[in-house]
Amino acid sequence: MVSFSKELKELLRDRKTLFFMIALPLLIFPVIFGIAGFVGKQAIDKAETKILNYGLVGGSYAPEIVEELSQPDKFRKIDMEVNADYRSIISNQIVDFVLVIPENYSAQVLKNGQANLKLYFNDAGLNLVYRRVNAIVNSQAEKFKQVAFESLGLDERQQQALIKPIVLEKINTADKRENWGKKLAGCCLICYLFCVCKGR
Repeated sequence: MVSFSKELKELLRDRKTLFFMIALPLLIFPVIFGIAGFVGKQAIDKAETKILNYGLVGGSYAPEIVEELSQPDKFRKIDMEVNADYRSIISNQIVDFVLVIPENYSAQVLKNGQANLKLYFNDAGLNLVYRRVNAIVNSQAEKFKQVAFESLGLDERQQQALIKPIVLEKINTADKRENWGKKLAGCCLICYLFCVCKGR
C-alpha cells in the first residue's frame, strides 16, 4: 500500500506523464472516434442505398420474394445463363449476389419442411448484401410462421412459448455506484501497473 501511495504521488508530480496518460487521450480519442463514426456512417449509408445487381434461380417458387426484389431503386435483376458459374459472375462484378430458391419453398412449412435458400455473394468488405436480402427473407419467414401457427390453432401465448420455450432473464443486482466503483478500480489498477512498468 505504501508503494502504491508513493507511485501515485510520483505520478501526480510528473505533469508530462499525467498529460500523456489522461489529458491527451481525453482530447484526441473523441476526435478519432468522431471521425471514425462519420466515415463508418458514410460507408454504411452508401452500402444501404447502392442498387444491387442480382441473379435469381427458382423465382417461380417464391413470387413474394420476386416482388420484394422488384424495387428498381434497390435491386436490378440481371439475366444469367442456366448453368452460370455463380462465383465467376460475382467475382467479375456482373452481379452482387445470386439467390437460389429450392422447390420446397412454400408457406406450408409443416408439410414441406424447412426451405434452404442459398445466397451467393462476396462477403469481403462492407457491402450489406446479406443484411438486405436477409431482411426480405425474414419478413417472408414471419408470414410463414403465422400460417403454420394458424393451422395448428395456437394463440399468441402458445406461439411465443413454441418459438422460445425457455427465457433466461438477466437481473443486475448491483447499483450504479457499485458498477462505476468497480470500473474505476479497474482503471486505477491499469494506471498502477503502468507506473510500475514505467519505473522498471
